[in-house]
Amino acid sequence: MKYHPMAEEQRTILDQDLATIMKTLSDIANLLNACYGDMDPRAARAEELHAAAQRLLWAMSRETTPPSGAGLRRVREMSTAM
Repeated sequence: MKYHPMAEEQRTILDQDLATIMKTLSDIANLLNACYGDMDPRAARAEELHAAAQRLLWAMSRETTPPSGAGLRRVREMSTAM
């Protein structure tokens, strides 16, 4: 498979989008947990989705391409700051 690295602008946009997604997924999981309790399947699915997105971030951070590590650190910083 041929690999096409991202441009810096694309990576910046991706980092911002990932930070927004992580924050939103966290908010949804917290809201469903508060409304329906932690035993409700909807709350459990929301938590699973948030965990899957986190695993995606970890997998992307393990890539050996140079921009990936620095960009994902920015995503983590942005998502915790929101």
